[in-house]
Amino acid sequence: MTEPLYEQCEDQIRVGARMIEEDLDGLGPTSLYFVDLDRIALDPSPPPKPTLPRRLGETMGVALRGFPTVVGLRRTRRLS
Repeated sequence: MTEPLYEQCEDQIRVGARMIEEDLDGLGPTSLYFVDLDRIALDPSPPPKPTLPRRLGETMGVALRGFPTVVGLRRTRRLS
């Protein structure tokens, strides 16, 4: 992150930040700060429970998007 962003961060983040000097093209020498995000990251929340209506809705959505190709109304896209 840049110095102005570093100055706006909370103390908890600033304590773990590491400064390096980098010569950026067109800007010259600049102070950059790196933070180890693994140290401050929260545990991911569990995925939502797959309910029957949600599962049916997802399945129908995928089926309906592919239906025109299956019946020949639309050609498949060719990747170059």
